[in-house]
Amino acid sequence: MNNHSKKSIVYRPLLYAFLLSMGLAAGFKLSNPQHLFIKKLSTKHERNGGAGKVEEVIRFIDSKYVYGVDASELTEVALSSIIEELDPHSAYLSKDELVKVNEQMSGNYNGIGIETLQDGDTLVVVKILEDSPASKSGIKPFDRIISIDNKLIPDLEGKEAVSQKEKGQKTSLIIDREGEEIDLLISNGLVSSESTCMAFAINDSISYLKISQFNAQVYKDFNYALESLQPNGIKHLIVDLRGNPGGYLPETAKILSLFFEEKDKLLVKTIDKNNKESEYKSTGRQFYPLEKIAVIVDSNSASGSEILAGAIQDWDRGVIIGQTTYGKGLVQEQYSLNNGGALRLTIAEYLTPSGRFIQKPFKEIDADTQQFYSLIHKRPLANRSGIVPDVLIEGSNDCFASLKNGISKTAYHIIRKQDWHKSNSPEKIRNLSFEELHKLAEADFVKLDNSSSPICVAELERQLKYSIFSMLYSENKAFEIMQDDDPFVQGALTSIKSRDLLAKKQF
Repeated sequence: MNNHSKKSIVYRPLLYAFLLSMGLAAGFKLSNPQHLFIKKLSTKHERNGGAGKVEEVIRFIDSKYVYGVDASELTEVALSSIIEELDPHSAYLSKDELVKVNEQMSGNYNGIGIETLQDGDTLVVVKILEDSPASKSGIKPFDRIISIDNKLIPDLEGKEAVSQKEKGQKTSLIIDREGEEIDLLISNGLVSSESTCMAFAINDSISYLKISQFNAQVYKDFNYALESLQPNGIKHLIVDLRGNPGGYLPETAKILSLFFEEKDKLLVKTIDKNNKESEYKSTGRQFYPLEKIAVIVDSNSASGSEILAGAIQDWDRGVIIGQTTYGKGLVQEQYSLNNGGALRLTIAEYLTPSGRFIQKPFKEIDADTQQFYSLIHKRPLANRSGIVPDVLIEGSNDCFASLKNGISKTAYHIIRKQDWHKSNSPEKIRNLSFEELHKLAEADFVKLDNSSSPICVAELERQLKYSIFSMLYSENKAFEIMQDDDPFVQGALTSIKSRDLLAKKQF
């Protein structure tokens, strides 16, 4: 939710009684009908919903209220207040927020194609996307951007620093490269976000694939990633969904279908307020003859990640490894609003193939005592609590509070302090102890003492090194170097090699 100004808080009580009783204004258009699947609300529904009450109140306040207000700001307060009365996943998106969300979910945006970190009064280039305008401009990783379009970085606001202009418009940069100032003029263009899927062959029979988000490009990226591994052969697959927040339900279902050779196998079901059910089933078109499957999840795996893991678990198709997932079992639709923003509204619940509702409670509800079982081996399964893995990997995020600037910026500060972007040894960096890393980045830590959890410290060390290698080389190279130190990946490898893997066949 956006922070409200002090002025908005003063007049918010004047609206609150109206906001609690009014129906949501309807008649919105679908923002992306290719991926969204709710029907437009009827005119009759719009009339009965009490549309116009908020507008009427705002008009009176705008024209009569003694202290004077900003009507547009008042509208933002009204919309946010309505959404606060709903579930935690419904949301109002302002115009600026909607632009960012749509870019993220489409997989494309208008820009120059760099990722940066703020470091003092400059922006540091930490990644240049392939085939982007920036990749053809001569800019290099670890260049420091001093100004953009003749504006110094301190005078720009946050992420607005790298503006996204219309295609063909030019962005002027002044960069500092080892003390030398260089002028660059880069034409903006359509940039494809870095692939949502990263694939790596661990050995001759086991491959690893990470899905970062289920956006509009993920099915294509998923297939490209697996095709890149074909020369090595794909027999068993580890699917890493750690940190994956979900995305489009149809895209998730298309990927999930590739794991089943049978046709019409239920993958997920949604139920709306009128008890209307929609089912997603397997197509029977399995392009890759995958045998054993291990799915890695953590506490930040949500929505689409839980749909995929839940179906694999329900059908005993593979083993789920890691930590209990986020617990989001609600489906949202996104509707455009006349003010340029959008309403993201929960319109259905989704159920896994066994009938489980994995949404963690967000309000007072009766305890659900119904027991669910996997569909082949009849194993008891958790309900209303996210996806509980078959193999738990102990972990903790407590230590991340010890960092002032987060993993990425801390990793960059270590790189800069050691000049590793000029000369480095991967093996030397990998063999550094946590104490040595801590000493190198001491200014970035708030507090870290001997009472910190060893598991937590080990995870912090692993993620710092992973981020360092990603900046110095690539994410694929970082995985290759660090896979032996990743307890989740090692747990998945152990499970795939084990005869006890809970799969649909006895391999």
